[in-house]
Amino acid sequence: MSDTLVEGRQVRRTRAAVLTAFRKLFLTRRYVEIRVADIVEGANVGRSTFYDHFAGKEDVLMVSMAPLLEPLADAAAGRGDYARVLAVLKHFREQTARARAIFSSAVYFKLVDRLATMIALGLRGAPDKEEAQAFAVEKSAAQFGLLRAWINGQLPLSADQLAAKLIATGVRPYAFASK
Repeated sequence: MSDTLVEGRQVRRTRAAVLTAFRKLFLTRRYVEIRVADIVEGANVGRSTFYDHFAGKEDVLMVSMAPLLEPLADAAAGRGDYARVLAVLKHFREQTARARAIFSSAVYFKLVDRLATMIALGLRGAPDKEEAQAFAVEKSAAQFGLLRAWINGQLPLSADQLAAKLIATGVRPYAFASK
């Protein structure tokens, strides 16, 4: 077996161990209480190994949140899958206390930025890059604004209604047509 293949497996195992440790901690503690030392201990990896794979605790959170952000990015880019968006909303609803904590912290804005990047990548075929980037930033802020209001009980919509709204407001293929 090649060294590259073995190295690839080890990288995946290490990243998975770190993500699993983080998620376990996230379910039992407030995000602000989680330290890199706790993640390292839970993953049974060295501190330097952790930093070989992640820039810090926020980086682990962003990677951990990516599967939840992907359906939202796809919806904004006009490729919304109702079932996937609904599953994300139900997850946020089940984790209301944690979602509220994240959505009321400085990490919220990093998640908005991350989602904007994901949306922009989904629009890579758009002829006007600046317009596509502006759209991605606008949609990300709007989606997270809706999510935050919904999680905080300020938006009286069911998960079904919000999923349909998020999908309906995605970009249409003609939106970025060449002028």
